[in-house]
Amino acid sequence: MNDDIKDIAMRIKDLRDIYNISLETLARDLGINQSLYQQYENGESDIPIGVLKKIAEKFNVEFITLITGRV
Repeated sequence: MNDDIKDIAMRIKDLRDIYNISLETLARDLGINQSLYQQYENGESDIPIGVLKKIAEKFNVEFITLITGRV
């Protein structure tokens, strides 16, 4: 998987850790299977834009910040 996907995955994991939300809870909130979510967070699979938008909304961050890591 390319570095951009891994960087996004790392930012998502960091947000989940900061907000102290379990992987299971976030997967459920996003309406996706836990193992699929774990693949996203591990950078093993491309994350659909719809899922990225839901994650940005969940953590109240700008979509572009989630993607680029820049404020």
